[in-house]
Amino acid sequence: MNNEEKQQTQSSILDKIISINHKNALQEFEPAKVVSSVLENLKPREKEVIIKRFALQGEAKQTLEQIGKEYSVSRERIRQIEKMSLIKINQPSSKKILNPAINLLIEIIKESGGVLTEEKIIQKTLNSIKQSNENINALKFILETEDKFIKIKQEKLKKSWSLLKNPQRLTIPTILSFEKILQKAQKVQESDYILQKIKIQEFYKQNQLMLSDNFLLSCLEISGNIMKTEDGRWGLKYWSNINPKNIRDKALYVLRKYKKPVHFRTVAQMITEANFDKKPVNSQAVHNELVKDKKFVLVGRGIYGLSEWGLKPGTVANVIKEILEKEGKPLSKDEIIKKVLEVRQVNPNTIVLNLQEKPQFTRIKKCTYGLKKINKK
Repeated sequence: MNNEEKQQTQSSILDKIISINHKNALQEFEPAKVVSSVLENLKPREKEVIIKRFALQGEAKQTLEQIGKEYSVSRERIRQIEKMSLIKINQPSSKKILNPAINLLIEIIKESGGVLTEEKIIQKTLNSIKQSNENINALKFILETEDKFIKIKQEKLKKSWSLLKNPQRLTIPTILSFEKILQKAQKVQESDYILQKIKIQEFYKQNQLMLSDNFLLSCLEISGNIMKTEDGRWGLKYWSNINPKNIRDKALYVLRKYKKPVHFRTVAQMITEANFDKKPVNSQAVHNELVKDKKFVLVGRGIYGLSEWGLKPGTVANVIKEILEKEGKPLSKDEIIKKVLEVRQVNPNTIVLNLQEKPQFTRIKKCTYGLKKINKK
């Protein structure tokens, strides 16, 4: 083994050790316990003020005025106590307790290119069992009280944290570029497509060294105007197929996701379960929308699909007629039933009755039907 191979092997081993240590740290990490240990260095009144101000016991945050009334002091006095308490928390003795948690959070944000939404930090740091209000608020407390973490709090951006000193210099132009790419595309796109498009822009070429793929993907998450679909693609928040507002658009959304016709009551149930705006919908209101919009096609008794799937409106007789016209020849009863059931959810006996009773069809021979010829005078 030559020196280069040795270095590569050592580097690989080191990466594995770091990865294992990182996973172990995440498994053991409980922010509420870490912060609780730090607060033990404060006086009782200081500790109580910090707990109430940052909701560290899982309850709602309290204002300076609310806490002041509780202790019969001014809001300014509570502000002073809070300020002095945070100075104590930043002392070396407290920092020694906080540093492992701070370093863990730094690594998590680094993995995402140096910027990450607060929601994603919580997801990556705390598993579902540990996502109590106490742990979540303690995690936010660490982020808010450590100078290494820069808060990105701007209109139309999700609350995020960065390790960059001036994160807006790169995040804002990147997000605006993404929004323009999607506006031009006018449909949801894969991450690869969006990254490919931004990499041919002058802004990217000028800042390429700082714009890693992970950073770019984090910027997609940060934007308040861009949403991720359930299948991992991206679109603009105001698009009806991304963030439906009315019953019609919600019905379109759930049917596209389900990918096959269903009863209108099931459509209503799926809309309610999707919890778009936390409003349940009435099945009759859904039915009214399905009936009046040509995007929806009745394919059975109360069962609707989408015209974009190739479904067409009309009775069973209309469907049979269209099938026979397209084939240009008589078909067996079984062939007709099979083709009708591909576009309609009806009882096979209904198809047979239409073949037997409708005047536009004629039996050619046993179990074979065609269109009746009309004599022209």
